[in-house]
Amino acid sequence: MSKRNKKLLSLLLSTMMVFSVVPSTVYAAPEQGTEAAVEQDANEEVKQEDTVNNEADASADQADTKQDEAKADDTAQKTDNAATQAGNAAQTVVDGTDVTVAGTSIAIPAIKFQGANAAVAEALTKDVKIDENDPAIKGLRKELENLEIVGGEEGIENDDAKAIATYAEEEKNGLSEEQIQTVLGLYQQYQENWTNNADLLGVQTPFFLDFNDSDDKLGVLGEMLALAGQSVDDVRNGTVTYDDLTGTILTFKYGDEKGVEYYRKEIEQARTDALQAVKDSEAKTDAQKLLVLNDWLAHHNTFDMAYIMNSGKSADEQPMYSPTAEKPEHYNDIKPIFTEMYKKQITQTFHDQFADGIKDGFRKSYYENAIQNIKYQQSLGKAESDATDEEKDAAQEKAKAYVETNKDAIDADPDGFARREFGNDVADQLKAGADDFIKTAENEGVDVNNDGNPVTIEQMTQNMMATEKVLDLNQDGTNETTANDGIPILTEQAATQMTDGVVNYWEGSHIGAFGFGKSVCLGYSKAYAYLVQCLDKTVYLRNPNASEDVLYASIE
Repeated sequence: MSKRNKKLLSLLLSTMMVFSVVPSTVYAAPEQGTEAAVEQDANEEVKQEDTVNNEADASADQADTKQDEAKADDTAQKTDNAATQAGNAAQTVVDGTDVTVAGTSIAIPAIKFQGANAAVAEALTKDVKIDENDPAIKGLRKELENLEIVGGEEGIENDDAKAIATYAEEEKNGLSEEQIQTVLGLYQQYQENWTNNADLLGVQTPFFLDFNDSDDKLGVLGEMLALAGQSVDDVRNGTVTYDDLTGTILTFKYGDEKGVEYYRKEIEQARTDALQAVKDSEAKTDAQKLLVLNDWLAHHNTFDMAYIMNSGKSADEQPMYSPTAEKPEHYNDIKPIFTEMYKKQITQTFHDQFADGIKDGFRKSYYENAIQNIKYQQSLGKAESDATDEEKDAAQEKAKAYVETNKDAIDADPDGFARREFGNDVADQLKAGADDFIKTAENEGVDVNNDGNPVTIEQMTQNMMATEKVLDLNQDGTNETTANDGIPILTEQAATQMTDGVVNYWEGSHIGAFGFGKSVCLGYSKAYAYLVQCLDKTVYLRNPNASEDVLYASIE
């Protein structure tokens, strides 16, 4: 988090806590209904008319050859077995940035890397079941469905011809359903942690941006981004990235989780001591009790003036610094955790995209060659032993032209194309042949260099991760870094930012004020709000019989 953003974080969070000083009943966000649009995939529709027409064309071609019935039957049999013939003949060659299967060139897989935070978020939410009936989830989904953001994937057509540079994409798009599910799942985990630790975290009070929010409809998403240091204009204009969005929730999530883990005893003790101070004071009125709490907190918390004074200034302009400054407490405990987490997920992200891209390329190439073989047999209209070289050459050219004309359609949906053009029986053979070929390439490997040494998809993947330049880390428009070289750089960057973010988050909450006695303005106000909640149990104590729309902290 930049120093400018730290300043924004402090100011904006301080604004939030103004609303939580006075005890009050807190209500969940109103339920917002959403309507799911049901779309049908046109690519799944089998066009029977096309199948009939193609079969008729094939029959006409056979009739034109004036061959006897036996030869026609032989041709039909060869057409049905085209997938097996193409599969048995397929060989793989790696040449520069391309993979070649049976003479067909496959571009290296397009590597899409939205950022380290996005990679971790997607892994964390992979198996999360989202409660779509939760009013908070409904409200957030509505916002996400109407959001355009840098790194959004809705409406983007994949381009397998080139690798995608890291952080270079600036076009704003809506979020795909998969991205929406990731954000919802991550936010649900964040909320569940609050519920499970309400006695230590307190009650989440609503915070509304004061910049025509009734018109902008920023809601919880805009709030969280603004609280994490994004300016209101950035939130409105969608200049934040998908990585910013997931990183924001991750910071809140781990800030709370690690804060509770490391400072549970300190928070509990502070709560006990503060409430005991009120009791010992024999204060009678609410005002007197609140003054006692404020006095107690003032003697147990120190403002981090260096943080406050240095915020928003470059290193050479900061007025307060220490030549012997040490890392905050637990900094060196949590950074290795984040380093391992990011390294694992970033590595897995690159690995899976390379492997999936190679398999996808193999499948497309397999279908192209098999379909070319089918059209060759149909165009020839006779057994190869009975055809002249000129007839074979003509049939081959016609088959090649057919595949070239239909290449985009074949690559987009190989199985669907085969079913439309050749019927289900042939398509089933093609699919089985392609599956077997890929399985063989995974388990046994294929002869890459025609030297008798098979290479597996995993070996190809590892080779590409080590040799293919797919990252534009300096953002000059050219990919200059391999995945393997980029992983430690991206890992260190992400782990450092998350660790800094979590530590700063502590100072902006009661965790810092109670845990290690130091905070910024927001931390003080949030600590005070928490003590007020603890003091007034009639308002904030969990009530099993309360309306489900009311949130209570579990303060025993």
